[in-house]
Amino acid sequence: MSIFNLHAAVLDDYRDLVRSFFSIADDRARDDVERALVAVWIEVHPASTSEVTTLLNKLRWLKTWLKERAPALYKLTASQSYYWLATRGVHIRQGSPQARQLRLAGLSLPRKRVTL
Repeated sequence: MSIFNLHAAVLDDYRDLVRSFFSIADDRARDDVERALVAVWIEVHPASTSEVTTLLNKLRWLKTWLKERAPALYKLTASQSYYWLATRGVHIRQGSPQARQLRLAGLSLPRKRVTL
């Protein structure tokens, strides 16, 4: 499995902006998506209601960066390829206003484990 740290790759150009999602490219994913390579984006972050705005800002930045600066990666990214990996438990209830915000932005509730 290869892991590419987006943060390190764009640090000089975007020092003052929000960034930290990790991309994971895995050849095993080809079997699940008609033999095409896919990009998956994972943010490792505390999962509480007070952090939802921070995550949404990071997600917005990532999607904009992909569209404008990395179109090849954008093409590899399916709409459900963004994950929030909780660092200290999940403290956002399903059905809460914060969960709705996440869902509308295309991000599921945070999880303790991401299985690809």
